Amino acid sequence: MLFGTSGIRGEVGSKITPELVYRIARITGDYSKRVFVGRDARSSGKYLEEYIVSGLIESGSDGIICGILPTPSLSYVCAKEKSFGIMITASHNPPSHNGIKILDSLGKEISIKIENEIEKKFNELNKEKSIKAKSNSSCFGQVGFEENVFEKHIEHNLSFFNLQNLEKKRILIDGGNGAGSFASPLSIRNMGGSSLTLNCEYSGSPNRLLEPTNENLKETISLAGNLNLLGAAHDGDCDRTVLFDGKGLIGLDEQLALMIEALVQTKGKGRNRIVSTVEASLLIREVCEAYDCELIITPVGSRNIAEKMIEKKALFGGEPCGEYIFNNGILCPDALFSIMKFYEMLSMNGKERFRRAKNNNFMARDKLFCRELKKKGALERIKKKIRKFEGKISLEDGIRVDFDEGWFLIRPSGTEEIMRITLEHKSKKKGEELHGKLRKIVKESV
Repeated sequence: MLFGTSGIRGEVGSKITPELVYRIARITGDYSKRVFVGRDARSSGKYLEEYIVSGLIESGSDGIICGILPTPSLSYVCAKEKSFGIMITASHNPPSHNGIKILDSLGKEISIKIENEIEKKFNELNKEKSIKAKSNSSCFGQVGFEENVFEKHIEHNLSFFNLQNLEKKRILIDGGNGAGSFASPLSIRNMGGSSLTLNCEYSGSPNRLLEPTNENLKETISLAGNLNLLGAAHDGDCDRTVLFDGKGLIGLDEQLALMIEALVQTKGKGRNRIVSTVEASLLIREVCEAYDCELIITPVGSRNIAEKMIEKKALFGGEPCGEYIFNNGILCPDALFSIMKFYEMLSMNGKERFRRAKNNNFMARDKLFCRELKKKGALERIKKKIRKFEGKISLEDGIRVDFDEGWFLIRPSGTEEIMRITLEHKSKKKGEELHGKLRKIVKESV
């Protein structure tokens, strides 16, 4: 399979090759007369961009180069121009990786149906020894450029905020030397605030690993403590926003709960619909019940959330990894809107609010290495061993077991060579014991 849960990713030179991206682009051009092309700040991005634009032109589509920008900014221009887009990124994967996300004319990731069509056409092209160029030059597309895209995206986001009563605050931003390194601080400035920045220069060799975790943000968290500031960090393509202070990351479930609470309070009365995934904690259910919201659960993946939001006309959709989709016309996780909304909360309530939400249950999120080709077999072996556990079993997305005191989920990552374990239990002691048992089962199975 080419596509994972969020596009195609892998090591540049082995999985991600010029020939692969050229052929994918050539096929993508069949779906849209214009295709907007963006990239994150990885050193391989410009190199791959040239092959992608060449493939688009060969298909007869115009390749519109947008340069380095966040994925949600590319989503914004795709929706505005009703055109497809290709984002060159591997998100939070290591700098040696890269990949592509294909966005449709609504600005969301393409459907599984279109992915399957593209994969079928790709396999047909692979049977050819070489790709024949068109003989009629009038059938070729053209190269174009779209400038200031993330600035226009930020201006669009600002229209959803009332800035008149906001108190000026300062926030610490760690951009991970990625696509949000300039756009995120600009978002705060346009909200009337200021930011102290770290790792906010474009770099093909970022100063930290791109996934915003406690371990990878040690230096920034220490700085936040010394300066008594709330901080926000992004991944490589700026579709995630993760909050922290001097004590470390704000819990990702707690952060998601705070966002739901803030949005529902802003929206006012009425039964709002909220979309989340099978990985969300019981705290999310509790917050939705407290505000009389309908919680809709999907398999993991922002595309699943976006599609369900469209179907159910939902107010908001989010995952406990810092990826949030808002009812603002941008149908992919928008880290710029996220940081603006969190800044609004900081301005109105102070940074103490971000430690207010508490999940009193034991929560564990873990991952173990599992080769791509072994995932399917490993999952089957895990299923057999899980049957001895009491509880309601769901196989919709991996293996989820719900029981009286909590739940756990084991699923293969769709973007990395890992098997994920997520666990929630009302008892810390029992939760830790169960975590140990699940780790052993997964280790023996992968």
